[in-house]
Amino acid sequence: MRILLSLPAALLIAACAQNAGTAKSQQAISPPKTTAEVVQPLSSVAVPIDSNYARFKRWFGGEFDNNEQVWQQKQDAQKTATGKVENPFEHIHHIFAPINSPAVGKDVYFIKQYLDGDPSKIYRQRAYRFSEMQDGAIKLEIFSFVDEAAQRDLHLKPALANALTPAMLKATPGCDAIWRYNEKTSAYTGSMVKDACKITSRSTGKPIFINDTLKLTDAELWISDIATDEAGKVVWGRTDGQPHRNRKVRYFKGWFYINRAGVDAKKTDTKFSGSTEVLIHTEGGRWPIKFDDGKATGYTLELAQLTYANTKTPILKFTLLDDATGKSATYIWSDTSANRIGMNLQWFQTGLTLKESGSEFGF
Repeated sequence: MRILLSLPAALLIAACAQNAGTAKSQQAISPPKTTAEVVQPLSSVAVPIDSNYARFKRWFGGEFDNNEQVWQQKQDAQKTATGKVENPFEHIHHIFAPINSPAVGKDVYFIKQYLDGDPSKIYRQRAYRFSEMQDGAIKLEIFSFVDEAAQRDLHLKPALANALTPAMLKATPGCDAIWRYNEKTSAYTGSMVKDACKITSRSTGKPIFINDTLKLTDAELWISDIATDEAGKVVWGRTDGQPHRNRKVRYFKGWFYINRAGVDAKKTDTKFSGSTEVLIHTEGGRWPIKFDDGKATGYTLELAQLTYANTKTPILKFTLLDDATGKSATYIWSDTSANRIGMNLQWFQTGLTLKESGSEFGF
């Protein structure tokens, strides 16, 4: 199972799937099994399957982002001689949205992942199917789409999701992940059967083994992504062992008003532009400020949970960015649990309130 792939990895798997041939890549997709499928003994106290499974789905569903991890790397790099980030983490935004696809399974999720906070930079769309196992573990199967373009943004198209069938999907045998809950850490850990997820390199024709380790809490999803060759040499993935640390977002709705004369507005400047359609999330979400005619004002709102090194205290930072410099024109901060936040600069005013329901999704 590949929750996250680096771009070379994603491209390589796509190439290998083509290399394997249509007959092999479009294997029959069987319904989820309901009998026991024990991969390894439980290492934690078992909980009733129903409550365990419901909790997992509640924690897994949502949007996740590793904005602070990327930001922290840049902060740390400023203290070095070069000022450059070594071995940078990709900035990934994940959407894990439950969909109703009865022909595929009871618990199916649509997966969309994109780069740099830009929804147009999609590098991966998949379908995941979950099922509970008799030992309390949870099985996750991953499928790609036969026609990915036709299934674009499936989470926003209920009729299309409902019509999804196994024939529209391609299985990835051996790449399932098994999740187990650990009472001591209050977290789920996910892993694959070692070296069971095998692909063939298109460039070398040799096998590559994919092994992921994962961690899910009520607020975060950590992903460690490693692939090795037959000799055990790392082909891709981080050799420092550091996972991508993605945090579940919270979406806020809000408004802004801006004086058309800008920061130097006088009392006689009474023309304002505004909007009540602001939608922004807490993991580096941005909203460009535009005049009523659609023209750029030169400013962008940013909302981000960050932790400053000198205090070690996480805060929710609400920033008005100057587009020309990429720096803060001004900002305010509050506790990370805040449900309302705003600022008043006279020439510019804005306010945000936590989305009333489904704040973990922006739709």
